[in-house]
This record gives sequence, structure tokens and C-alpha cells, in this order.
Amino acid sequence: MNWGGSIVVGMGAFMAFIVGSVFYMVRQDTDTLEEDNYYDQGMHYGEVYELKENVQRDQAMPTLRLRGDSLYIHFSTTRNTGNAHWKRRSDAKLDKEQVFQTESDSVALPLASPERGHWEIKLTWNGAGTAYQSIHHLFIP
Repeated sequence: MNWGGSIVVGMGAFMAFIVGSVFYMVRQDTDTLEEDNYYDQGMHYGEVYELKENVQRDQAMPTLRLRGDSLYIHFSTTRNTGNAHWKRRSDAKLDKEQVFQTESDSVALPLASPERGHWEIKLTWNGAGTAYQSIHHLFIP
């Protein structure tokens, strides 16, 4: 085969790759960069912003520590009620939500899933009559 034939074969392979990629992307049901409920999140953006501002204003950022098979959350106030939403970016089927209520300034939550790797934890809670929300990133080894 001469060099002209090699160029034609190479261009054909490249075009087949591009066409295959287009068909693959069109068949995908979801886009990983887009949230399922992005419209609702946009409608409530002001409320979420206020919850996060409360954390900054009151210096109420909780600390998270991973010990064994439990996640320990230490708050700046006592008597906290709320929930922890565990979100796994690589697999939405593993997302979990845990409700908690404390009398002291800390709580121990069992790990939401035995899956190891990166998790995003969104804490939404009420403490001392004020609502808060914070997002934490946790790596489970």
C-alpha cells in the first residue's frame, strides 16, 4: 500500500471514531455535569445562600472526623437537629440521607455506605434556633 492509501485508511478510521462517539453521546440518558433537579435548586438559591452565610456569621462550621466505621460531627452549639446527605459523584445510586438529633455538641453517624472513595456530605441543621448548611468533602480509605 502506498502512502496515499495509508492516509485514506487513517482518515476513515478517524471519521468512524468520531461518528461512534457522537452516537454514544446521543444515546446517553443523563449528563454527569447537570443535576437532576437543577431548576428547583435555582429557585431556592437565596435560601441556601442564607444558610451558608449563617455558618460564616456565627462561626458555626462543624468539624468532621472519621473513626472506624463512624463519622463524628462536632458542632459549635448543643441540641442540634438536622440531616446529613451523602452524595457520591461517581454513582448516584449510592446517595443516602441520615437524620440526626443531639443533646450535646457532637453526634456519631454510622457510615452511609461501605463504599470507599470520595464523598460529598451536605449537612443541614438547626442549632440554637438558627438554620445552617455546610458542604464537606470526605475520603473514605
